[in-house]
Amino acid sequence: MAGFSQKQYFVYIQAETPQPFVVKIDEKVYSADAAGYLILPKLKDTSYIFKITFAQNKWPEQQFSVSIRSRDHGFLLKQFDGKGWGLFDLQSLSVVMADDPAKDKGLKSNPDISVFTAILSRAANDP
Repeated sequence: MAGFSQKQYFVYIQAETPQPFVVKIDEKVYSADAAGYLILPKLKDTSYIFKITFAQNKWPEQQFSVSIRSRDHGFLLKQFDGKGWGLFDLQSLSVVMADDPAKDKGLKSNPDISVFTAILSRAANDP
């Protein structure tokens, strides 16, 4: 008799500059240490939404869509000049950019209007 279980994976995230941050996945919260290292354990082979917040709200919350694809991952969390936050994949050398919050909330993306202004405008029902 053989037993089968679903393989579990991990994701390692390291901030480019030493700084604490928090990753939220659904209802679970994971905190990086002060040096900016974090391991997300026991992940299933599926896609996840990682919501990353920074200490003292230094930057707005960043949201990333990450697919496990039957392997462990290692990412460098960094801010790309002019493009925003991204997760640099240390194995494939690809980058997963943060989702555009305006796109997720059905807001127009306009380079002349900040995301905060667009959200405030929508909340106040004032275009």
